[in-house]
Amino acid sequence: ALVTEVGILDVNRLQLQKAVDVAVMAGAQELPTDASSAIAVAKQYAAVNGNAGDGVAVEVLNSNNSIRAQGTRNVNLLFAKIFGPGMSTVGAQARANVGVIIGYTGIVPFGLQQKTLTYGVDYILKAGGGAGNTGNFGALSLSGSGASAYRTDIEEGYQSPLRVGDMVSTKPGNNSGPTSQGVNYRINQDPTATFETVRSGSPRIIVIPIVQGDPQGRDDVLIVGFAAFFLEGVGGSGTNNYVTGKFMREVLSGEVGVGTDFGAYGAKLAPY
Repeated sequence: ALVTEVGILDVNRLQLQKAVDVAVMAGAQELPTDASSAIAVAKQYAAVNGNAGDGVAVEVLNSNNSIRAQGTRNVNLLFAKIFGPGMSTVGAQARANVGVIIGYTGIVPFGLQQKTLTYGVDYILKAGGGAGNTGNFGALSLSGSGASAYRTDIEEGYQSPLRVGDMVSTKPGNNSGPTSQGVNYRINQDPTATFETVRSGSPRIIVIPIVQGDPQGRDDVLIVGFAAFFLEGVGGSGTNNYVTGKFMREVLSGEVGVGTDFGAYGAKLAPY
């Protein structure tokens, strides 16, 4: 009988732990920008993944960079009723921290020179003719130097991880054809999205590296961080082809660590 009771308690404790783990990771997607939404989302996920009678308390800490949840569940026991109260309580707790993304898979091949970025402001991610630097206009060669590889990296994102401290090669020239094709492909996957309405996971949300360097022709630049943009579109024609995006803060699936904050964040479970 005792073994059975212990098993019942363990199963419920594991279920509750999963519920609070999922809750804090879901809530962390709203941080650091909206603590109230983070708490509401965490409670919603705890309710969906737990039992109706669970008690879950959620709080946001550390300047909106951390969220934690503590849950309790009353468990009815089968045999304890013979000897006394037939109920016991199990508990679980979880915490998720939000930090700067220092590594990411799925980069779109535009490199933006390091600068202070302002939320909601449009930036030129790939410049048009006359605005480049010694033949460079912001395009990067990630999967290879050819036009097809460059276009595919725009459409699907570069499928190998890149990290802060990596060197990447520039792609000289305006590359107007593959740029337009790749950007329009992404936009056509979510054509009605706007900066205000876009949902996480949309192809219109792109992540690009923030770089340092003074490239001369085909050259290498240093990745110093990552930033997310809402892809507004491609403009101009021929050698005046350019790409614009609106800067956003976004929680992404990537490697979290210590680095310069360019608005791209990741969440990971941490000790309570």
